[in-house]
Amino acid sequence: MLRANLALKPLIIRAENLFDKLAGAFGFDDIDFESAEFSRRFMVKSPDRRWAYDVLHKRTMQLLLDSPRFSIEFDPRHVIAWRSGRFRLPDLEAAIALIDGILDALPEYVRQQREVV
Repeated sequence: MLRANLALKPLIIRAENLFDKLAGAFGFDDIDFESAEFSRRFMVKSPDRRWAYDVLHKRTMQLLLDSPRFSIEFDPRHVIAWRSGRFRLPDLEAAIALIDGILDALPEYVRQQREVV
């Protein structure tokens, strides 16, 4: 878990599973993106769809596709990366690098809008 230096909004990004696909068939769909591969591999939920699109632009989607698989969750001031099983040092380093990469890729207009004074 890393503390962000700006105000965040709720967002969940995790690997899509069979239950997500079944829920989608009943209208409980996640947020879809331009990248078919990303939308097929990840389930994304947020009460603010615009926020999800601002965070998950092309560069960030590619980062997530290329990185080790973690579930990512944003709260108002933190981003956490987790997965089941035991974390070893390389896992911790990869999780921190992924969170840093996501936060570093936030567009400048998002940073300006979400800046904490």
